[in-house]
Amino acid sequence: NLVSLFERPSILVELVIYLGLGIIWAFPFKFIFKGIGQADPDQTE
Repeated sequence: NLVSLFERPSILVELVIYLGLGIIWAFPFKFIFKGIGQADPDQTE
């Protein structure tokens, strides 16, 4: 187990890690998020 190889870091280090990973995971899906909520280009008015 990878987690068992390391000691538990301080709470501040954990917080920074979780915040960083919480933001980084979204970058590959950026093009999907940009399209959500925009008008349908095929829709006629």
